[in-house]
Amino acid sequence: TRLSTPELAALAAVVPELATVVPEPRGSRREGMPHAARVPRTADDFSLVDVLHAIRRGMQAVAGPHGLAVIIDGYDWVDDSSRVALEYVLRRGIRSPLLVATAARTPDRTHSLRESVTNSVSIELGGLSDDSLRAIAPAVTPELQGVILARAEGNPFFAIELSRHANAADAADPDAPTSASRVLNLPPTVTDAVMSDLAAVSAQARSFAQAAAVLGDGCEASSAGALAELTEHAALAALDELVASGMVLPKSGGEVRFRHSLVGTSVYEAIPPGRRLGLHAAAARQLQDGGDLIAAARHLIASSPTVDAAAIDLITAAALSRRGTSPRVTAELARAAVDLIPSSGPLTVRLPMLKGIIADSLIRTGSFAEAEVLLRQALLLLSPDDATARAWLTVTYIRVQRWLGRNDSAVDALSSALAEVPTSSHFERAILEGLLVVEMSRVPDVVSMREYADLAMASASASGEPSITLSILVARALAEAVSGDPAIAMELTVAADDMAVHLPEEHVVQATDAIAILAAVEDWLCRSDSALRWAIRGREMADNQMAEFWFTTAATTALMSLGRLPEAARMAEAAEVLARGMENPVLTAVGLALTAGVSFQRGEVLRTRVLVSECLAFIDCVQDANVRLSAVSLLLPALVGMDR
Repeated sequence: TRLSTPELAALAAVVPELATVVPEPRGSRREGMPHAARVPRTADDFSLVDVLHAIRRGMQAVAGPHGLAVIIDGYDWVDDSSRVALEYVLRRGIRSPLLVATAARTPDRTHSLRESVTNSVSIELGGLSDDSLRAIAPAVTPELQGVILARAEGNPFFAIELSRHANAADAADPDAPTSASRVLNLPPTVTDAVMSDLAAVSAQARSFAQAAAVLGDGCEASSAGALAELTEHAALAALDELVASGMVLPKSGGEVRFRHSLVGTSVYEAIPPGRRLGLHAAAARQLQDGGDLIAAARHLIASSPTVDAAAIDLITAAALSRRGTSPRVTAELARAAVDLIPSSGPLTVRLPMLKGIIADSLIRTGSFAEAEVLLRQALLLLSPDDATARAWLTVTYIRVQRWLGRNDSAVDALSSALAEVPTSSHFERAILEGLLVVEMSRVPDVVSMREYADLAMASASASGEPSITLSILVARALAEAVSGDPAIAMELTVAADDMAVHLPEEHVVQATDAIAILAAVEDWLCRSDSALRWAIRGREMADNQMAEFWFTTAATTALMSLGRLPEAARMAEAAEVLARGMENPVLTAVGLALTAGVSFQRGEVLRTRVLVSECLAFIDCVQDANVRLSAVSLLLPALVGMDR
């Protein structure tokens, strides 16, 4: 049940933090102020942990000493932010009994939810019994009821719809043949029952319903009207007619919702194929003009089995727009673009980059083996002249090799890629030469490392890109810290810090990965104040969850080095939440190691024991030796303290 505004206001009085994430209480406590002044800040203005703490305390306030039941219908459609919040509360508890009941069509969707609790029960539902169907379906004659129950096969929606339509048919023509014969003459799907309703409304209302079905349940009435090519007045009249017919629910706020999802599906599937494709194409143009790339891309995908270069580019842009925050959406859209490209022709040149985008998304969600296969395919398909793509795909391929625990030298692969990049492609050469600097430090070959460092700095300078020059400086500092001269590493770190301080903001943002490494190196070299400064700045400018996670990790370790344990605890918790939100078990191992390490230093013995056990289970999933070593190193003090 939705809480009323007074109830929300009362709740906010008990839990003031909720006023920052729930608009109504904040507004209700500012009566008499101008409307603009009552507009709440968005959750994005607050740290993720602040929002999660507020939600947990709010649920504690609602539960009181007696407990709380949370019922969620349709968990398949729960957004990622709500899922992360609910799983967070389940892991932390609310100091009183908490029951969560959900319904989902896809069991896999609730996997992470079930992993967040100690006890869970899964119930697979079948069809309803005939007695249950009789209780909920409209009353009909006994003869007709038997026919309807047989046809419904336990589906309550079918039973209700067939009963309702049979009664309507009897009312419209009582002298017709027997009701049972009439039902038997109906086609065996509810689509035809819905079409009977649709046929009873005006042509304008039918066009409006078809447009709404194409746009999806919950679309704006104005959007459906525009897609149906109706005037504003005609669109509102069509909506009123559909509400009166019972096909559409009466909703405030201008949204269009069918009375049941199957009604919308039935309307959609009954649209003639040619008109359906045309509506999807028009919806794509309408949404693209409105700036909604994701929705526009989905309609483009549905509009035709083959598309042109502009459409592929739009779908690719939509995929990349979610690369940092929703890697699964990115992969889904990029896969769809790949499927739309013919097996031959000019569009095939897009395949290597699209496969690389899918692989990058798979890396972010921990599907490393599948990512490796796609990257191999991409490199084989790549044109020899595409130096930029070759450099990026090679770097990404080495990333996945590391995640898979293959720590063999990447010198040969990088050297081969570098040999294919023209000497005039300074930016691409700087990237590959910079990676060779780091690889040579792993071998270790300090002489070659410094030779490549000189080459990389020359290429970076020739590229005219300050961000790549900063990246090479950081790579050199990292390499010297790992296997070279600590004094040189300190000198390079100070130089990189100074350069980053004086770079324009746009160039610093372009060097986000380098800034993350700089923060780590600064902490290794006991420059923890500087490390923390860059880690906090990096969190603010990170454009994806992976980058935000590593900056949060760097901030946590810097705070621990500085002895600021309460702040470190909050930051470690944020890292853990980010990792779990990405459903990446490798990053979750690191996040849990951080949280356990901070808890141990704070003397939280019981919590540390729980975190250590969970962290060790996740560490077993980590194949990358470097990440595994990082997680174990962070966890080591707690392991020793817990006699493990």
